[in-house]
Order: sequence, then structure tokens, then C-alpha cells
Amino acid sequence: MKASRLVITMALLFLAMSCSGRAGGVSIWNAVAENDPEKVTQYANAGGDVNIRGSSGTYPLLEALKHEKRKAYARLLELGADPNIVVENGKCVMHFAACTKDSFWLRLALDHGGNPNLINEGARPPFKGPPLAAALGVDDTAENVKLLVEHGADINLPDGLGRSPLDDAMLSNEFESILYLLDCGADFKREVPGDRSSSFLVIMKERRVDVYRLPEYQQKLLSVRKWLEDHDVHLDYDDGIKP
Repeated sequence: MKASRLVITMALLFLAMSCSGRAGGVSIWNAVAENDPEKVTQYANAGGDVNIRGSSGTYPLLEALKHEKRKAYARLLELGADPNIVVENGKCVMHFAACTKDSFWLRLALDHGGNPNLINEGARPPFKGPPLAAALGVDDTAENVKLLVEHGADINLPDGLGRSPLDDAMLSNEFESILYLLDCGADFKREVPGDRSSSFLVIMKERRVDVYRLPEYQQKLLSVRKWLEDHDVHLDYDDGIKP
């Protein structure tokens, strides 16, 4: 009987320590702030929960990413931290990493179980929808787009507004990603339900006569136009889209 009470007492003690973010004499929040992987390990080995939620709803892995604590971030993932947790305000490691220019963060998350098709319903764009939408919602994330696709991202999975990754890439003028997605087989004829004006071919037609007339876009636009023409799609200035 006494042994059973001792076991229960110890279990409650470990639970209490985990809930407070302390275990083994270590605060996981301080360990992350100090970017100290050894302390992160000490905390986890003492029974600390690496996915513990803070008072604001955040969790250690997200804090390590937000504050660029590489060593702590890597160690947390090695110890089982979940990159797919979505907190109440829509914050999530997978989406945050996807729109961070340094691909280090996303690569590690994907290598440790990150879901490339994780849907983030509770956020606003560019975090709403799958990680590809997040990556394509900011500039210079072509490497992240490739990483996501290489790890199984659905290249036609729509974002929170019903737009495909190809639509998002076009709206963001991300020509490298546009060509990459086209080469990977993205559906360039798909229309956005209830909003045809946001579909890829329509955007190509409309932006070509204003935004894409700018010199910095001309050569890139020609590359996309050539790809489309090679696949029997011709955009006519006067008559609209001619398949």
C-alpha cells in the first residue's frame, strides 16, 4: 500500500514539475533562452515534457524557432518535440518555419516528423492553410517550397482562401517557385471556387498588362510564358486566355 502511494506521489510530482516547465533542476524555458542543448536533455531525461505549453499557449520548440536558438531547437526535435502542434492563436512551427528564409528550421522539422500538408485553420494568411501557402506568402522562400514538395507536400492543396500553391506563387511574383511547381505537375488550369479572378491563368493574363510590364519581371515572365506555350496554353492580350 505504501509502495503504491509512493508511486502515485512520484507520478504527481513529475506531473507538477512538467506543468511548471521544470524538471531535473532545469527550466525548459531558460534552457531554450540560453540555447543550451545539454540543459534541454537534462530536463527531458528527468521526465520533463518537451511539448509543454506556456501560459501564453506557446511551447519550447516554437520559442526556439522564434528566437533562433538553433542548438536548443535541434535538441528538442531529437528528444521528441512535435513540430505539428497548432496552438489556439494559430501559431505553429511548421508554418512559421516554412515562411522563414533560412531553410535550416523547416528542414529539421520535416526530418523529425513535420507534416508538409498540415492544415492550420485557426490562423490568418499566410499561416492559414498548408505550409506551402505560408512559404509562398513571403519573399525568397523557394528553397522551402522545394523542401516541402520533396517531403510530400500536395502541390494542389488549396490555402484558407481556396487558392492553390500555384495561384499563391503567382500573386507573390515568385517566378522560381512558379516554374518549379509547374515542372512538378501543378494544375495550372484549376479555378478558385467562387473566385475565378484568383486562378493562375487569369492572374497571368491580368498582371501581364500591368505589373508584369515592369522591366524586372519581363524575362521571368517570358520563362513562364514559354513553359505554358510548350504545353499548348497561349495567353492572348486581346482575347483573353486561349488554350
